[in-house]
Amino acid sequence: MHYKVHRTKIFLMSTAALYGTAAMFKGAENEYTISNSIFSVLLFIVIYMVVRKADAYCDKWLVLCTTPLAIFFSACLVLGNNLLFEGFTNIHLLQTWLQTAGGAVFVSSILRILFVKLPELYSRLESEPPEKSSPVPYDMRLILRDWTLIFIAWLPAFLASFPGIYGYDSVYQTGYYVRDSISLHHPLAHTYLLGFCVVTLGKFLGSIEIGMAVYSIVQMLLLSLAFAFSCGFLRKIHLPEIIREAVLIFYMFLPTHAIMSFSSTKDILYSALFVAVLVCVAQIVFESTILLDMRFLILFSFVCFMNAIFRNQGIYVLIPALLIGVFLLSGCRKRLLGVLFCLFVSFAIYSGPITKLAGGVEADPIREMVSVPVVQLSRTAVYVPEDLTEDEMTAIANYIPNYEKYPGEQGISDVMKNSFRSDLFRENPQEFIGLWIRVGLKCPAAYFDAFARLCIGLWYPDMNEPDSEAYHPYWEYHSSIQREPEWIIPQRTALKGFEKLSDYYANMTYNNSYQKIPVISMLYSSGFYVWMMLILITYICYIREVELLFPVSFVFFLWLTLLLGPVVLYRYVYPIVAVMPILIGILVMAVRRKISEQT
Repeated sequence: MHYKVHRTKIFLMSTAALYGTAAMFKGAENEYTISNSIFSVLLFIVIYMVVRKADAYCDKWLVLCTTPLAIFFSACLVLGNNLLFEGFTNIHLLQTWLQTAGGAVFVSSILRILFVKLPELYSRLESEPPEKSSPVPYDMRLILRDWTLIFIAWLPAFLASFPGIYGYDSVYQTGYYVRDSISLHHPLAHTYLLGFCVVTLGKFLGSIEIGMAVYSIVQMLLLSLAFAFSCGFLRKIHLPEIIREAVLIFYMFLPTHAIMSFSSTKDILYSALFVAVLVCVAQIVFESTILLDMRFLILFSFVCFMNAIFRNQGIYVLIPALLIGVFLLSGCRKRLLGVLFCLFVSFAIYSGPITKLAGGVEADPIREMVSVPVVQLSRTAVYVPEDLTEDEMTAIANYIPNYEKYPGEQGISDVMKNSFRSDLFRENPQEFIGLWIRVGLKCPAAYFDAFARLCIGLWYPDMNEPDSEAYHPYWEYHSSIQREPEWIIPQRTALKGFEKLSDYYANMTYNNSYQKIPVISMLYSSGFYVWMMLILITYICYIREVELLFPVSFVFFLWLTLLLGPVVLYRYVYPIVAVMPILIGILVMAVRRKISEQT
């Protein structure tokens, strides 16, 4: 009798899981693609086997850890599918939550099996027992080898894109440099570096194209060096050779690494420095006594400072993450507080008197701060005006003159944000804040949909690119064109013999041809890397090795800053992509500790 009840339970759970899983496929139920298909039978068999297998792993702590993440993942897929193909998340509908609950059964089963089996899977790859692994010094010869291999692997792409990708921001930055009036809308340090290479060095060498090439090569060298140290760290913690080789191949041959390496956008040097920060932090967790080394302490403080000045939101990532370290690593608190103090003081000096002496001009911060509120108010005014009073509609039109353009720009806030009346906001900030709160209380679903649509790529791994409701490409390959006579633009020319490679990268960028390849396409998905981070956080909580959350917290807080951004671009997410191998190393640490606990 008990056996029949158990089988019935598994059958019902599998049926619910199939119902929810069918709703996760992009546009699947529009033509009954799953429900009225032979594949529903095959899918049910797979789900049944997974749910039955996972039923053996019902440890309360395991279930408690995996269930919230499973619900979140399931909700992301259901809501993302609804939003992408219907234009609304339908978060207020019971059907949406039934689908989410059903999908969570399947996702939770997968997560439970994964968490239980990870030590066993890792043991098959481990050539040396974890307990015998011990810290070893960095092998600089191997780091030099990896650095050289990565750099050489990127050279063909650079020659096909000579002298590099001069993105749209670069046009304005070199203009600021020439006028000696540097808008702080972009990092001051990056504007000076780019301007010096393209303008000053370009004039000295007789060609701004050569100056741009110098910038590209310097950036390629720095990014490949950061990746080489990432590989060195994985070697230091005795990651299995097959994984280390896969990481090296990932850095060498994933096309976006090459494209990003010679893109003049500010995010690439930030990414290189973010990798350096994560290498240092992961090393602290692996070998906490290293903080007693004054040279390392100075190096870590310097890397944190450099990281902070190459992205305007960088300091908001570092400070809370370092505070997490102070809280979690009791034996390192004084040293980490010292690093935090040095960072705070040095950044205050840099962003104050040094920036002023360097000609930095404060940009309007208000428009950047209201990226999310302006799309929320715009969506409400466009889609549910009947829920608003005449005064509220008038106020929205006054604050956001371009609010009516929202339907075609749901994936980017720039059109609404750039029309925002900052002057009215400054006159009476409380009035705008009050309007935003009142409208939000009336129309929470519209607010949720607006926010979710704006940042969909950061939580929905199945996002199709290009985004039809955002005019920016996912990443850039073509350089800016001469729209204004005063713009300084190095001319792009693929070197002889590399024209077809240039066409290949252009097709990948603007036709997003990589999306046709299953599994591989996920390596280009912003949401995929975010999911990997969240799985790692959950696994760390499951094995209760909370100090490992310290390095991951840097990635988590970076993700939070991106959620408030005006658009989802690959270059914004690229720091997370770049540090993913380090997160794999942290996962290895976690698995080893779980193995040690079991033996």
